[in-house]
Amino acid sequence: EVEPLASAIYPNNSSEKPYDGIDADCDKENDFDLDGDGYMPDEYPAAAGGFESTAPAFEAFIARWGYEGLFTPKYNDCDDTNAGINESELSDIWYDGVDTDCSGNNDFDQDGDGYMPAFATVDGEEIDVFSGAYQEFLDRFHNSTAPESWFVNDAPNPNDDSEWLSGDVVFDCIDSDDSAPLQSMRSRYTEAGYTKAEIETLLLRPDAIYPKAEDRAYDGIDANCLEDNDFDVDGDLSMPDNAQNPLDQNIGVSTSFNNYIADWDYDFSEHSPTPVLADCDDTDPEKSPLNVEVLGDMIDQDCTGGSDHADKAGIGMSNYTWTHPRSPQLGWNGDHIALGVMADQLYVDDDFLTNEAGMLFFFDPATTKSNTLPAKELNWHGFGSAETQQLGEALDMYVDLYGATWISYTYQRWSIGLDDINCEDDPVLTSCYTYLTAQEVEYNVEKDAYLSNRYYSTTHNSYYQGVDIDLQVDNNGPWAVACGSAKEKIGEETETTGSGDTITTNVYAELPMPVVKTLRGVGVDDSRSDDLEGMVEVFPRTSSETTYPIPSACFFAQSGLPSGNQAEFSVCNEDRCATHAFNGTSSEITDSEDTGTWLPSLLSESSNIFAIDRDGMGDGGDMIELYTSLTANGDGSRISVFNQESKLLTAFEGDYIAGAATQIGDVLYVATIPGEWSSENPTLWYGSIAEGTVFSETANSIPLDNPELGDVTDVALLATSTAGGSDQLAIALTSTNESVASEGRVAWSFWELM
Repeated sequence: EVEPLASAIYPNNSSEKPYDGIDADCDKENDFDLDGDGYMPDEYPAAAGGFESTAPAFEAFIARWGYEGLFTPKYNDCDDTNAGINESELSDIWYDGVDTDCSGNNDFDQDGDGYMPAFATVDGEEIDVFSGAYQEFLDRFHNSTAPESWFVNDAPNPNDDSEWLSGDVVFDCIDSDDSAPLQSMRSRYTEAGYTKAEIETLLLRPDAIYPKAEDRAYDGIDANCLEDNDFDVDGDLSMPDNAQNPLDQNIGVSTSFNNYIADWDYDFSEHSPTPVLADCDDTDPEKSPLNVEVLGDMIDQDCTGGSDHADKAGIGMSNYTWTHPRSPQLGWNGDHIALGVMADQLYVDDDFLTNEAGMLFFFDPATTKSNTLPAKELNWHGFGSAETQQLGEALDMYVDLYGATWISYTYQRWSIGLDDINCEDDPVLTSCYTYLTAQEVEYNVEKDAYLSNRYYSTTHNSYYQGVDIDLQVDNNGPWAVACGSAKEKIGEETETTGSGDTITTNVYAELPMPVVKTLRGVGVDDSRSDDLEGMVEVFPRTSSETTYPIPSACFFAQSGLPSGNQAEFSVCNEDRCATHAFNGTSSEITDSEDTGTWLPSLLSESSNIFAIDRDGMGDGGDMIELYTSLTANGDGSRISVFNQESKLLTAFEGDYIAGAATQIGDVLYVATIPGEWSSENPTLWYGSIAEGTVFSETANSIPLDNPELGDVTDVALLATSTAGGSDQLAIALTSTNESVASEGRVAWSFWELM
């Protein structure tokens, strides 16, 4: 714009300036090709600031100086200070921060998908892309402003590297076509005979792999760079055995997963050393072999059953809540599956109903899978006030296929005026009575209801503990026998307080364990009697601290059995159980200890027997009897299951508070309820005990957990063939809520047999 003086133009003029259109040093070189590589920038820096288009200025330059034909106009020189940088260069080294061929591409986005890796390697040296390298490149070759073509695939703003460093950005995991994962996969698919079109369908291209790409499951490609398991869609840390890949091919997941972690150099510790397979629904994290089964919700949480999963029936709890529900019992009487239970208090829809409650529920086996509510129910015990009555701890129920339904329980009763709500503070025990009761329930056709029929009861002038009871009625119902444990007052202790008052308290013989009896009846007499012979002391023992006897008690109908028949029962004394017998004409007990009928010596290895119960009476054909014992075992306990021949079928050692067993055919079902300090869950075990098999080796397990139950405290099982030919497994559970007394539950569920 300002004409120079002729004196300012001469050879070797050191004041020659590029891009001003003046050949000040008379060298006849292109004033717009500073590095002399034959290429000019598309724009040049104007003297007044900013940039001007090079082409018109170049044309004016050659016209003014008469240099037409001297230069071939070629543009797109992205660095006019370096003769080695122009579009004629055939090889551009990626990630070196130099646009050698002036292509205008992002030197840190080789595949052009808009995403850059966090680190890159140049000549064997790793560089941190966002520690200045990228910004220097952007400033040098693009005047600090990225072209529009770089804004693709919803990538972070390429003009702002702080956005990339925000911590919210996933960087590109595959940026070049020769990356190791792509090379490995292409090679394997080619060797396997895949066509080029099939490989293309799998999208084995770097521009198809970036953080916001669609990640297709089971193709072995981490398309969205999240470093997650391509074979675990729901993220529950388990994988299916087989899956469909994007080519609609059924693939074995174990092999494909191992290829995946090898290709991508990933390490999933949960699948090391062996992949966790058997996910039955990879779209639902609530279904996984790693999950704990929830009882009665009809969802196969732990993937144990597939379409035959047993937990297809709901869990029932009705509208009752309980305080200290306990001792659930199950039986099949030919018409209904009966469930007996008792509790300190019973509530209906959170409204108090009764104290010292005993309930019987009767379920129609034809509708248990579609309706969890009982068909009939009977409140067999309850008082509006508990001031002078208290149920014991144990309930037993005898049910047979001839319609007999019997229950046995204890309760205490004392005179009004005692200061305490039980018998322990009665100084002389003259006003405290323990009732040992057997009660029959029959179905009344006319009233379409179960009603109490015969009621046998006897009293004893002692504090009766009643921790465990076993009841036996012969199949035709002429007599009943019930036994339980007791503790006796053995003296008194006096103490003088600081104020001179004397306090007298009772001293009881402390039982190291409940004395428990199991009975088996064989009578056939159809006669009936409502009279009881009374309480008899069975197997009295001597406490280590006193010579006072500690009685155990049984009672039975006076008519007994026909002459010549006997009813057998087992008595457990401290650490052994022996078989005894009632004769048919009197209350005399015949001790058959000398006949070698002790249960297996395995019981003797325990310091105490807590309980042993006749169990499993449900098989519609064989009426298989089992005996489940809970014994002390070092610091823990042991659940043992015996059959009628006293053969040990299985045992569980740990920390247990309850157990139950039932058998149908050659399949044994055992439930174990762990104690407070155990890490185990309440569990149902089932497996074959056919000859030649070992239950512990064949057993499968299903946890008996449900969020609504709270802490499970006891269990009953019944596997039975009902009248309609439907084989069912009935499960009954009791639970407590220590923080809210009225929120104990009694739950039941009916499953198909496994």
